Amino acid sequence: MTTARPTPEDIAGWLRDPANREAVAEALRREARCGAPWLRDFLARENRVHRQGRA
Repeated sequence: MTTARPTPEDIAGWLRDPANREAVAEALRREARCGAPWLRDFLARENRVHRQGRA
């Protein structure tokens, strides 16, 4: 039996839910400690987008 994969909208909802705040923060800290390239790239991209929005 295969289970349906969550949609990106489902995952975003889980991440935004205040009840999951500590779990999300711990997962991000763990990824940051191991130097995950995807996290570094994501943060850099978000920073660029937000900086350009203020220009």
